[in-house]
Amino acid sequence: MPLAYVLVNTEIGTDNIVLKEIAKLNSVVEAHQVYGVYDIVVKVYTDSMKHLKEVVTWNIRKIANVKSTFTLIGMD
Repeated sequence: MPLAYVLVNTEIGTDNIVLKEIAKLNSVVEAHQVYGVYDIVVKVYTDSMKHLKEVVTWNIRKIANVKSTFTLIGMD
């Protein structure tokens, strides 16, 4: 079961809106607003690497006001 942390950059002032949308996604276990280079950190569990790619590419990255993502894949 792949685990990933997705670091998200949002348009200025939209991080709360984006966070609420990300939290609605089925594969998202946790999502937190953070300070620093990124605006949101998302913990994602999926059943396969293919599904992880779909969640990041077609769900998270397609949310309005998401500028970019950076995915860190966890190791067992």
